Amino acid sequence: MPMAKSPPNEAAGTPQFSAVMASDESPVHGPYRIEDWGKTWLNPNKDRVLARVPAIALPEISGYWPQTTRPVRGPQAYAKRIIDLLDFIPDFRAEPIECATNGDVMFVRWIARGTGPKGPFEAVGVDRIIAPNGYVKENLIVSDHPIFADFARHVGDFRSSW
Repeated sequence: MPMAKSPPNEAAGTPQFSAVMASDESPVHGPYRIEDWGKTWLNPNKDRVLARVPAIALPEISGYWPQTTRPVRGPQAYAKRIIDLLDFIPDFRAEPIECATNGDVMFVRWIARGTGPKGPFEAVGVDRIIAPNGYVKENLIVSDHPIFADFARHVGDFRSSW
């Protein structure tokens, strides 16, 4: 039976979001926890990305980004894509709104904000993370906001409309 977690205290400066767990015990044993998502994206930092990704990622990690034709594979390419995003949108921030876990599978619904090449934006999306034993194996990022098409063009991997 799903168990709802109490949201953090917003007055203390921590964003509120709801979490649904498939069981009372978290299956995560490694360094990555669903709560880490918000800590990372509320105030992303390139140095932290470069240090953290190798610590939480499996060697075969795959990252699927919106509007791209192929995933990034391996911890270095995965970290580089995040750095590319932060170079493209230096004020990029994403706030977790809801999250859910079921075994090794985690979902985060988020709202991202920043200033892209066409001005300020607000995008919604979902990350589906597969993290066996707490090590990220796959991240599927889903959003149809045009900023991700702009970013895909920026990294030279744009998938045109179907």
